[in-house]
Amino acid sequence: MSPTEPGKYAPLGLADIRPRADSTMSDGVPGSMAYEFANAQPTPSNYLAPWALYAFDWCKWQTHGNSAGKVAIASYLEDGHNFTPDHTAPLTSLDWNTISPSLIITSSIDTTCTIWDIPSLTAKTQLIAHDKEVYDVRFCANSVDMFVSCGQDGSVRMFDLRSLEHSTIIYEPTGKDERDANGGRISPTLAQQTMANPPPLLRLATSPHDQNLLATFAQDSNIIRILDVRQPGQALLELRGHGGSLNCVEWSPHRRGTLISGADDCQVLIWDLMNSAPPSAANGGGQQENHRSPTASWQCDYESI
Repeated sequence: MSPTEPGKYAPLGLADIRPRADSTMSDGVPGSMAYEFANAQPTPSNYLAPWALYAFDWCKWQTHGNSAGKVAIASYLEDGHNFTPDHTAPLTSLDWNTISPSLIITSSIDTTCTIWDIPSLTAKTQLIAHDKEVYDVRFCANSVDMFVSCGQDGSVRMFDLRSLEHSTIIYEPTGKDERDANGGRISPTLAQQTMANPPPLLRLATSPHDQNLLATFAQDSNIIRILDVRQPGQALLELRGHGGSLNCVEWSPHRRGTLISGADDCQVLIWDLMNSAPPSAANGGGQQENHRSPTASWQCDYESI
């Protein structure tokens, strides 16, 4: 998708984010990469932004005519001309509702989550979701009211738009999690520090087949934790197989119980929760019953983000 004409707003009220005439990005030397990028013009299939884009999601409307291929994007940029009129803090994630495609939800570093109505270009609801920055937010499967979020405070929280007086804390890392992840004991002091300052949870993914299941991982962690919202406070499963910090995780939209993940170890791993057995059952090891190993892998030349 390409930006609107100068002075007009694109969906969500996002201003034209191409470099302005007075932008320092246009000061590059002709012929250099910086100059070519700064003076490039978007095409119908490209949206050029001179800043990092941290989130996008495909439109969930049924395609009709020219509506195919539309996406919503969010930029992590502390710059006034890239803000929405009603939301003046950088966005970190967004999710397009599959049941009601006129709605999207965004998360922000200002601790809030916001529900947007696309046709009216307005914010329907905004709430303080966490004590610190919110890093990811997702609608629950087959729901327009339920969503989950995670962030810098180290918690996964569930919200119901029909009752916003309170939220449910689905998961918070504890000292026990840290000890188990390291395969041994940790000192009481470190355990207390872990519980007082849990590691940030960077991303989460909700299962499209089961509204009770979601996956998440912490900063600098190589363990994916599968959570069941009906059993708050503990992980249902732990997926171990990466040799580096996780960067992304997503459920298969077609196959129930299947996930894919990428990490700094340059591997893409596939996990089959329906058919895989605990490692202890396969090799006689002493690992816990809630641990799972990948069923397939793909080695790439670069980090999987």
